[in-house]
Amino acid sequence: EVPAAGGTVHLWLAGQGYAVRLPRVAGGRLENLDHALVERLLLRDALGLDPGDKRITYVGGDYPASWLTGEVDSGRAELAVLIAPVTVDDFVAVNLAREKMPRKSTWFTPKARGGLVVAELPR
Repeated sequence: EVPAAGGTVHLWLAGQGYAVRLPRVAGGRLENLDHALVERLLLRDALGLDPGDKRITYVGGDYPASWLTGEVDSGRAELAVLIAPVTVDDFVAVNLAREKMPRKSTWFTPKARGGLVVAELPR
């Protein structure tokens, strides 16, 4: 299942689940977001992958954990990483500091409605 709070990520690998406690690193709030730690420590350092590598599929929170583990169990993926959602406080603080959130860390559904209205105005 997806962790309810930050600080721990759940990994699914070869039919086994693991809860991994993330270390706190030097730096501010941004550097210690779970998404940033996973990008740096797991993807870059442990696996030698750039977070933008095409072999990595980012999946939104609208997919259940069972779907993610099923992708691994079926052999379509090697590893599933389940990360707690970013808190509103973290999102606001990072944005107020004019820093960039880690990729896909703000991927949520449902999306706020947006739209555009075009009307012909009299001349």
